[in-house]
Amino acid sequence: MQSELAAVPGVADVQVDLSTKQVIVQGDALDDAVLRAAITEAGYTAA
Repeated sequence: MQSELAAVPGVADVQVDLSTKQVIVQGDALDDAVLRAAITEAGYTAA
């Protein structure tokens, strides 16, 4: 999932903790729908 999110335009940093099911994404002009699509593409569900 980290590589899919890192490929989204505007993403500067991604931290993924699968044990807590938490993802922290930092960057500029991030689009929530695009980030959720990247998570889904990686085989996960965004809450």
